Amino acid sequence: MRRIKRGEVVRNLELRVRRPDQGWEKIFSYSGAMVETANGERLIFLSCYDLTELRRAEEYLRASLEEKEVLLKEIHHRVKNNMQVISSLVSLQADQTQNPALREVLRDVTHRVRSMALVHEKLYQSADLAQIDFAEYTRSLLSYLWRAHGTLAANVRLTADLQPVPLPVSTAVPCGLILNELAGNALRHAFRKREADVETAGSRNSDRPEVNVTLSAAPEGRVCLSVRDNGTGLPAGFDWRQTKTLGLRLVQILAGQVHATVEVASGEGTGFVVTFMKK
Repeated sequence: MRRIKRGEVVRNLELRVRRPDQGWEKIFSYSGAMVETANGERLIFLSCYDLTELRRAEEYLRASLEEKEVLLKEIHHRVKNNMQVISSLVSLQADQTQNPALREVLRDVTHRVRSMALVHEKLYQSADLAQIDFAEYTRSLLSYLWRAHGTLAANVRLTADLQPVPLPVSTAVPCGLILNELAGNALRHAFRKREADVETAGSRNSDRPEVNVTLSAAPEGRVCLSVRDNGTGLPAGFDWRQTKTLGLRLVQILAGQVHATVEVASGEGTGFVVTFMKK
């Protein structure tokens, strides 16, 4: 009332009213203003709304939402842990097998499971449980692949130009698998005919094996993921869409899941450009 009498307009002033003697508490919203009539009289208009039930409902929803966020984080954490267990078991099996071809297949399975587990790891670490920053995910996945391939990747320089792109889990998982296949293929196959000694490759920077990964997003929602290498390129007449290798077949299937187009350029190296709409 003092503020109104000073000429202020009071809007939506919330006050808690407690009656300890009656054991209740209510929340009211007050608004008020003073107006002057034509004959010089000053009138004060006041309004009061009982917000008690509304605020209680908001507090209940807030508590319920926090509980669901905790449960969802726990789910992502457990899914990630379970996938890592599977990945570790497959890796142990790969270490024990004496068949080089089977060992390579099991290694590929390990990398694929790890790429999916990483999505859930990023989700439970994120403040937004609905989507992840795919640029951060890409850095983590590439770092893992370079470590996992050991000596094969030791002499291959990795360069990355990644813009922050938030993606929902339904898009991030297939895109992560596509990235895993393309980067893994580059490490395993692109430089087989360019095996120079480490000293020469280190001194001649332009000849050094290199894989470049870019991620960008256009304002209209189009996302572009590119994986390029400076290796020997694809064989003449090679149609990657007709290949029977599992990795490239997976790229085609996963690209279809996110309605992506895949363009391939070969010459001085190989480049895959995956373009899709961010949902």
